[in-house]
Amino acid sequence: MNAKAFLVHWVKAFNSHDTAALLALYDKDALLHGTSSPTLYEGAQAISTYFKGTTTVTLGDFRLVPLSEDSVMAVGFYFFTKRQGGDGVETPARFTFVLRQSGSRWQVLHHHSSAQPVVQS
Repeated sequence: MNAKAFLVHWVKAFNSHDTAALLALYDKDALLHGTSSPTLYEGAQAISTYFKGTTTVTLGDFRLVPLSEDSVMAVGFYFFTKRQGGDGVETPARFTFVLRQSGSRWQVLHHHSSAQPVVQS
């Protein structure tokens, strides 16, 4: 699996709402700045408390930047959809992942997510 395929896999795990499957993609000492929380989550146990709910995500445009032989930074956009009543409310957001490969396995070392600013005209 390459880094691009890993991000697609992360989206599938997120959308399955299977916290254990999603946490398996994070290093045990990973850091997370989530979109909907002011907290810096440190480590898999803390991160597990963040990923609860029924929101889904769609991957948008992104770039992969090699950092070393086994590390990549992914920077881009995704779109969260939360069901409210019968409708879905979409929130555009930005992300940065720092990923490290060990053998054929990728893991998230750092994940930052923030809502995309509203452009005032």
